[in-house]
Amino acid sequence: MTNAPGLSRRAFLEGAGILAVGWNSGFAWGAPSVSNGVKSPTGLRSTNPEDLDAWLTVSNTGKVTVYTGRIDMGTGTETVFGQFAAEELDVRFDQVKVVMGDTRLTPDQGKTTASHNVVRGAQPIRVAAATARTALIDLAATRLR
Repeated sequence: MTNAPGLSRRAFLEGAGILAVGWNSGFAWGAPSVSNGVKSPTGLRSTNPEDLDAWLTVSNTGKVTVYTGRIDMGTGTETVFGQFAAEELDVRFDQVKVVMGDTRLTPDQGKTTASHNVVRGAQPIRVAAATARTALIDLAATRLR
């Protein structure tokens, strides 16, 4: 997308709205629900959250929010997960927010062990971000013909 003539990622996302991608057996995306003028991330899911290992949203401002049931136990997991998403999506790290361990919003991934946290949590985030990037490129290609 960075090579598309005359269309920046920001301009494309501003026109596209929001994209949400989850990972387990596929991805889900749709329109956000709005309640009292506030967009709800739960309205983005057309898949049961228990069926996902991780999911993310890309807003029309280019901000990325990653949702994972893993938690950071002081080992830097939050930073690592944000870096994985930023790398896969080709966005700046400061554009990524990681929501962890809030089972109202994230998948319930069971217990977290420090020595396996990144190993078990990285692949779903990387795959969701790579899937989102592919979807964004496909949307941009369609829009640009």
